Amino acid sequence: MARAGLLIASILAFGLAACGGNDAEPAPAADNVGAANAVSQAGDTIPQRFAGTWDTSADACTRPDSEMRLVVSRDRLKFYAGTARVRLVTRADGELVVAATLDSEGMTEERQYRLSLSDDGKLRVVADAARTIRVRC
Repeated sequence: MARAGLLIASILAFGLAACGGNDAEPAPAADNVGAANAVSQAGDTIPQRFAGTWDTSADACTRPDSEMRLVVSRDRLKFYAGTARVRLVTRADGELVVAATLDSEGMTEERQYRLSLSDDGKLRVVADAARTIRVRC
């Protein structure tokens, strides 16, 4: 009976994967669905479309000492007073969830940042309860 259930789940997973288009990843075997999804949804780098220098306004971008400057690269977030080294990047609710180790002003702590890009190209960053919107410099 368990083999029949596994066979049916595999057939359904294959059918769903076939409907997904060219960019869809093939569905994993039924007994490995949770583990495979965690791996396919996670990585250790920030996608290139987020990379660059960001600040609160075009005017702030002209000031090299802006305290709201954020430089995003594939493996780190560089803030005015610290650098967060990326440990894990996942996707949730249309956002990137970045788990990172922040070194700031002599202290090291684990932090989580939620990043998303708006339709008009602005970067939204949520850390703790604080939310900031930045433009690309």
